[in-house]
Amino acid sequence: MNTNKFIKTFIFFLLTLISIQVSAVNIDAVIATSSGIATTSIGQIELSIIKGDAVAISGISGTGGVNITGKNGSGIKSGFIEVCTYVTTATYQLDINSLDTATSRFDASDGLGNLMPFRVLWDDGINAWTFRNNRDVAQIGNTTTVSTSDPTCGGGTNTTITVTVRRNSFNRVPRGNYTDTLAIVIAAQ
Repeated sequence: MNTNKFIKTFIFFLLTLISIQVSAVNIDAVIATSSGIATTSIGQIELSIIKGDAVAISGISGTGGVNITGKNGSGIKSGFIEVCTYVTTATYQLDINSLDTATSRFDASDGLGNLMPFRVLWDDGINAWTFRNNRDVAQIGNTTTVSTSDPTCGGGTNTTITVTVRRNSFNRVPRGNYTDTLAIVIAAQ
């Protein structure tokens, strides 16, 4: 019995050594074909970076806005501001509304009940629109002349916002300071 036990133990030990060597050969084959455990390993990952649509209007803050001054006279009174328009899409949607007036026309108020109607024109060199207040239909423009790479246009401008007041509207109101606040809403399309 002891001899049989010894032979069984020896055979088990011998089979264990053989299986370790066979396993080592299999590991080497795996390393050679799939970069498993080794001194150097190469792997690959897929990378995806997604930038969402973005828009910006810069150059409005700190400019004092649009100022129109004058006395009664002929012709249209106008003032403008130049801004930078930035869009990352091929088209953009634009709407301009008064924050102070709920009607369908733009009106500047002197705070005493007197209103001076005015118009707002957006011009980016390709798209030029005259807006009505609370129109509820935004304009769609292409981005031929607006910036698609620099949100600040390198400190320059590419769009003009002009406010005009017709002679009759200007002449019929009393002297005073007429103001309004415009919301310019631009969205990627």
